[in-house]
Amino acid sequence: DYPPHFFISTFLVSIKSILAFTKRHVNFRIATDNKTAVENFIYSSIPNLKNTFFDIREDKTTSEMASLRETLKFKGCGHLKVVFHQTFPDLKRILLLDADTIILKPVENLFDLFDTFSNETVIGMAQEHPQKENGNGFEKIILFLDFRKLKNPLKDIILIARTRITNLV
Repeated sequence: DYPPHFFISTFLVSIKSILAFTKRHVNFRIATDNKTAVENFIYSSIPNLKNTFFDIREDKTTSEMASLRETLKFKGCGHLKVVFHQTFPDLKRILLLDADTIILKPVENLFDLFDTFSNETVIGMAQEHPQKENGNGFEKIILFLDFRKLKNPLKDIILIARTRITNLV
């Protein structure tokens, strides 16, 4: 287990790496159980937030999906990777990055990968350590979700999370 300040430091490095390599406006969307604390932390820790918007909302995971908190229990918020659309229902597609992901090129280049999806592809993932035999992990990835392709988001995401995680990585 890492101390809390480790996660805070890696989160800041991740955000700064994204901002360092892009010239475009960046929208960060954060789901949390403590909106005020996260807002205070971000606005006091990251100077010069021009061209940057933080949309911070309370976690709106529905009761039907709440069991995923235990099914996908890692770092306390793993379930959010598959229920993020409940907190941000206005999103059509999203690129989810772990808080410790460092970006060394413009992050918008990753969005071009959505165009490579087939008509049926809903989720795309990048492995943390693809060169290792056991390096596949659902908790440490870049995750692309295209919500427009889900016929029934609640049922489809529960099915994916409970039965097909190993097939996705």
